Amino acid sequence: MEVRVWKIPDHAILRDRPSAAFEIGAKLTDLSVGGLGLSLETSGEPSVAMEQRLRVMLHFGEEEALLDARCGICTIFP
Repeated sequence: MEVRVWKIPDHAILRDRPSAAFEIGAKLTDLSVGGLGLSLETSGEPSVAMEQRLRVMLHFGEEEALLDARCGICTIFP
C-alpha cells in the first residue's frame, strides 16, 4: 500500500489537488478500525502541528481512497 500526505488549510476543498510544496513524506505504520498511523518525514517545511488538517491519499493496486485527516498525536524524534 502506498500513501501520500499533504498539509492543507481548514478551508481547502479536499478533492482539489494541493501544491507539491505542501506534500509531506510519509510511511504507513498502521491501518485499522482505530485509525491510521503514519510516520511523517518533516525535516523542514512544511511542519506539522497538533490538529493540523491533512489530505491523505491511499493507493492499493488500482484502487485509491482520499481521506480528510487530522494530526492527533505528534511525537518528534531526534
